[in-house]
Amino acid sequence: MSERRTLAAEIHEFLAEHARKSNSYDFVYDRIDERFYGPDPAVLEAAAIAMDKGCEIDIPIRSDWGSGLYKPYSDEKARAWHDDLVARVNALQVSSSPR
Repeated sequence: MSERRTLAAEIHEFLAEHARKSNSYDFVYDRIDERFYGPDPAVLEAAAIAMDKGCEIDIPIRSDWGSGLYKPYSDEKARAWHDDLVARVNALQVSSSPR
């Protein structure tokens, strides 16, 4: 498995465990980015989907643990995992840019 696909799988795992999901989300009628309460988890998921499809991520992603869209908020290990995932996605984006 490529580095990008491995990272994408880890992001999906993180989101399944720590993202706050909208109780009213209906996968038949709603857009995929409406699955979460706010944009931060949706941005991470979009990056993971792009990496799954082999697409480049051409802009830095922004996701902030302090947004309150992840749980449990006081979990330092989950916060460190989140911050590491964001940094790794952004490092891939920088490393793939033309020099």
